[in-house]
Amino acid sequence: MTEIELYKIDTSNFRQGVVGVITDTNNNLLLFQRSDRTHEWQFPQGGLKKTETAEQAVLREIREETGLQNIQIIKKSEMKIRYLWPKARRHLLGQEQTWFSLTLDQNTVVDLKNADDSFIAARWMTEKDIWSHVTLWKQLAYKNGLTQLGLLK
Repeated sequence: MTEIELYKIDTSNFRQGVVGVITDTNNNLLLFQRSDRTHEWQFPQGGLKKTETAEQAVLREIREETGLQNIQIIKKSEMKIRYLWPKARRHLLGQEQTWFSLTLDQNTVVDLKNADDSFIAARWMTEKDIWSHVTLWKQLAYKNGLTQLGLLK
């Protein structure tokens, strides 16, 4: 399926969600190692609850998955980014996500002890380094999301 065909599919076929890209002052990106698929690293992400905005959802997901509190939204993607799951789940084909760039308080230490069990490790990486860690079927969405946020060089 081409990217153009992907965006012609009705929105109701996609889980609505958010992605939070945490950056530092050197434009490094904070990636997290998944606990269920330890060979995969990703940005914090999750679904929207019916009563919350995308901004509320991304802050909640980051708090839940990483335990980080002192985060601030810098930028929101202008359009939603889609990707297909390798296997459809229930009636859904994939995810449609609003991407956010966020920053941490400079003195913040990443400590996953205050988080749920989504991740087992965190690592600051350059934009060039993340591609060997992000699962292949999400890479186009990551490139599109990072481009929307102005984070690709």
